[in-house]
Formats: sequence, structure tokens, C-alpha cells
Amino acid sequence: MQMNPASKMKRMGHILLAGPTGKAIAAGVRMLSNLDVSWFFFAVVTVAIFAFMLGMALDGVMGDDGFGATGNMVVITAGFFLAIFAANNWGIHFADLKIAIGTGLGGAFIAVFCLALMKAGIERLFSY
Repeated sequence: MQMNPASKMKRMGHILLAGPTGKAIAAGVRMLSNLDVSWFFFAVVTVAIFAFMLGMALDGVMGDDGFGATGNMVVITAGFFLAIFAANNWGIHFADLKIAIGTGLGGAFIAVFCLALMKAGIERLFSY
């Protein structure tokens, strides 16, 4: 069957709004704000544990340009959840957890990059 681009995009919109079980997700559903407090805490702790391991590796690579293992963990965890919240506020709904994790990791690395760049700029400005 031949589809024009408009009907193909309409079909993709229905696929993206369908949940893993195939049921449609309501348009206003947010991923993290829909969690119970205990599940949200569990998600933050899980991300923080993986972020600490990644933060230790980044501390070894970045050295004095980084924020230490714990500082890297805080930046990575905050960037992860801020990216997901920002995507939800822009109207992007995550039906698949893999896409949400990819978005969170992208936000985490953007946060580390931007803060490391700001730190390097500030150190360059105020070094004698």
C-alpha cells in the first residue's frame, strides 16, 4: 500500500504514543512525575550508583579539569534527570525505556561538558 508522507507521519505519531503493551498513552503523561515516591527514589539511587562508577572513570581521565568522583556523580545524575524532565516538558513522551535512558545519558554528558568548559574558562580568566 502506498502511503503519502502525511499519513506516514500520522502513523508514526500513533506508534510513538503507544506504550509497550500497545495501549495508547494519554497525551499529558510525564515519565518521571508519574512515578510513586519510592520508585522515584529507587530510580535516583540506581542512576547515582552508575553515575558514581562513571564519575570515578571520568575523574581518572579528566584529572584536575573534572569535579572529583563525587562531583562528577552529582553532575551526571542531575543532568540525567534534567534531560528527561526537559524532554517531557517539550512534549516528548517516552514509550520505551531505552529511549529515555539514551536521552538521560545525552543530557548527563552535555551537563558534564558544559560545566567542565565553564570551569576551564573561569580558571583561564582568573589564573595569573
